[in-house]
Amino acid sequence: MLHARFSIRAIARELALSPSTVSREILGTYMGLPVNTAQRTASRRRCSQRVGKIVGNSSLQGLVRDHLNQRRSSRQISKRLHAE
Repeated sequence: MLHARFSIRAIARELALSPSTVSREILGTYMGLPVNTAQRTASRRRCSQRVGKIVGNSSLQGLVRDHLNQRRSSRQISKRLHAE
């Protein structure tokens, strides 16, 4: 398909893969670049743990809990917190 001048997106659609996956495979196969290195780096970034805003801030946690107890939606809580 690549030799027939199909675009990466067309190849990805035909194979039911994401265009980025097809692109990485093409780079690794035809240009000799280390595909596994890029995949490992992407996986490592995706799995890195970080503390969320609410978990790391006890006063914010209390505000959100109070709003939830008042049966407010997440959108309502967000708007109220931005207004404060």
